[in-house]
Amino acid sequence: MQQIEVVAAALVNERGEVLVAQRPAGKVLAGRWEFPGGKMQPGETQSDALRRELAEELGIALHEHHHALTTRHEYPDRCVTLHFHVAQLFEGLPVGLDGQALRWLPVDELETVDILEADRIFVEALQTTLRPATSQRRRTHGAIEVPMATAATDMAVFSGERIAVRNPRTGAVDYQIVAPSAAEVREQVQQLRSAQRHWRDAGLRHRIEVLQRWRKALAAHQEAIVAALATDTGRHAISGSEFGSMLAAIDRWCAMVPTLVQEEEGRSQGIPNLTWRSQYVPYDLVGVISPWNFPLVLAFIDAVPALLAGCAVFVKPSEVTPRFAAPVRATIESIPELAQVLAVAPGGRETGETLVSVVDAICFTGSVRTGRLVAENAARNFIPAFLELGGNDPLIIMASADLERATDIALRSTCLATGQACQSVERIYVDRRIYDRFVPLLVEKARKVPLNWPDMRVGTTGPFIFASQADVVAAQLADARAKGARVLTGGEIEDHGGKWLRPTVVVDVTHDMALMTEETFGPVIPVMPYDSIEQAIALANEGVFGLSAGVVAGTLEEAEAVGRQIDAGGISLNDGSLTAMMHEAEKQSFKLSGMGGSRMGASGYTRFFRRKVLIRQTGAPVTIDMIAEDYRPPK
Repeated sequence: MQQIEVVAAALVNERGEVLVAQRPAGKVLAGRWEFPGGKMQPGETQSDALRRELAEELGIALHEHHHALTTRHEYPDRCVTLHFHVAQLFEGLPVGLDGQALRWLPVDELETVDILEADRIFVEALQTTLRPATSQRRRTHGAIEVPMATAATDMAVFSGERIAVRNPRTGAVDYQIVAPSAAEVREQVQQLRSAQRHWRDAGLRHRIEVLQRWRKALAAHQEAIVAALATDTGRHAISGSEFGSMLAAIDRWCAMVPTLVQEEEGRSQGIPNLTWRSQYVPYDLVGVISPWNFPLVLAFIDAVPALLAGCAVFVKPSEVTPRFAAPVRATIESIPELAQVLAVAPGGRETGETLVSVVDAICFTGSVRTGRLVAENAARNFIPAFLELGGNDPLIIMASADLERATDIALRSTCLATGQACQSVERIYVDRRIYDRFVPLLVEKARKVPLNWPDMRVGTTGPFIFASQADVVAAQLADARAKGARVLTGGEIEDHGGKWLRPTVVVDVTHDMALMTEETFGPVIPVMPYDSIEQAIALANEGVFGLSAGVVAGTLEEAEAVGRQIDAGGISLNDGSLTAMMHEAEKQSFKLSGMGGSRMGASGYTRFFRRKVLIRQTGAPVTIDMIAEDYRPPK
């Protein structure tokens, strides 16, 4: 007897409706309704088969699903095994690519359609798991998200703004989120506050154990999270690296924090009968507003140490890159203790503004313009703000530098992640004595860097994640050209649905060009000669930014002597953009590039505590008589 295995899936939208497909003409039992799917091919896993079938049949990319049930049907000539799944996260709008009609039906109406007999057992299972259960309600945020099977739930969505999300590779709007309303943010905040005290009092050892369990849950969902990050950002390898950095950050903080906060005690030198003991009190609730360029790492770079400190945390990822939030939330919800004190809800400006108004401390990563608004809102609410803002990082190449090494450093530190990193080098100053040899070598290397198009897994330079940023870069290049700059390679925005720019070397630049004074956030490499190291330092220190910088020289001693004179928080010596790789040393931003306690080093943890002192009177207290005008102490 022939053995056949089939996979099928229930796709569920934000209203809790389930997708069914009508069998087209030409098929057996044409006209009847079924769940999308098809036969498994030899060697395929259920997951592989399901992803292939849904891509071929509906034109969607499946990121997260769970197995619901398996059933077997025997016929005279064959035995068919059906594996039914519930799709938890998918990308794209389903379209019947092979002529099928599609319908979204409330789960209770599935019984009203002429559905295949083999699929009816799945209908009964869906009615059990997806029908609203008031005792087990939770919220989800995306238009195409379904909770994990371990959380029996309805599809109770947020009721705030609907935000369309653009795919950076195709340019198509193929995803949407529903942001929480202001009232729903406040409701979630109240739940977090209610759980925070128990989280704090449970102790650091307990919090480390919970975070380590979360790390294991993240690792178990790596495929779905990395796939969502890759779709969010249009780049594959960096998404995998970003995920690895997230796991490493949890390990690093769990290892560091036990020694970072120790209560102290002492005695007053002026009044010896007064002694004191310190106490570290975590903020009850920390808000995090994260950017779109590294969605996962920058969503939790502040949240992880804050959680370990004993705070509850509300993270609002960028609405530009929100897809990763759904599979990450699934991991959080699998750890009950963590789910009570960590919320993740993508949203827009209104969500962010509301969040700042209801938390006890706010962490923000993003532009100076938005950071100023966050700081003003925080000041109105009298809460501390920890801001990591923009940069226009300089790199000084000294005459003693090795040209091969220097050009390699310059190219990587300007173009990694398409230049869409806060610590990317954005202007290069080269000693005039080596300038004419440096520039041709840099151009030669830049021309060899390929786009990761059309295949995301091949090439180096990804698309602009945020389409508007391509317009900013194009405007800066146009301004530079109009003022006399020359583009030696690259320089044109390429439209492949999404927007790309090849590494772009620009010369004959001056400081009256936006390219040299504003944040670019793209793979642009402006190169300017200098005549003395004093001039190079002065040029590097011009402007309103002071995030980081770099110096490349023949020796580390030469590089350090110059680096000590640059006004920026992190200086890479004989390399560039090292602040993205090393987190153990504390640094602070200069000028408009940020304010508040550093997220690096011990401060990344200790900034989430308020320090309290307990002053103990070990002798007799002062009495009211002792402060009278005519009081005379006894002899």
